[in-house]
Amino acid sequence: MRKALIGLTLSTLLIGGVARADFIDKVNAGNKAFEAGDYKTALQNYSDAETEVAEKPELQYNIGGAAYMLGDYEKAEEYFNRAMATTDIGLEEKAHYNLGNTYFRTQDYQK
Repeated sequence: MRKALIGLTLSTLLIGGVARADFIDKVNAGNKAFEAGDYKTALQNYSDAETEVAEKPELQYNIGGAAYMLGDYEKAEEYFNRAMATTDIGLEEKAHYNLGNTYFRTQDYQK
C-alpha cells in the first residue's frame, strides 16, 4: 500500500478564507500517529478532523489509509471511493491504487 497522503497544504485547509486550527491540529496529530505506525490513533484523529470539515478528499484518503492498515477493508473501500471525488489527479491515482489493494485483500478480484 502506498503511504497515506500526509501533506495537506495550508491552501487545502482554508475554509471560507479562515484556517480551522482544530482541523489542522487533528490532521497533523493523525499524520504523526500514522508515520509512527499507530493507525488506531491516526484513524481517531482523522475522524475527529472529519467532524470539523467533512468531505475533504485528502482527509477521506487518509481515513481510508488508516482503516486499511487496521484491516478494516470495508471502511477503507468506502473512504478511498470518497477520496476519488477530487480534481487532484495525483490523489485520484493514489486512491485508485489503494482501492485496488483493498479489493485484493478482500479477494474481490472482479473489482
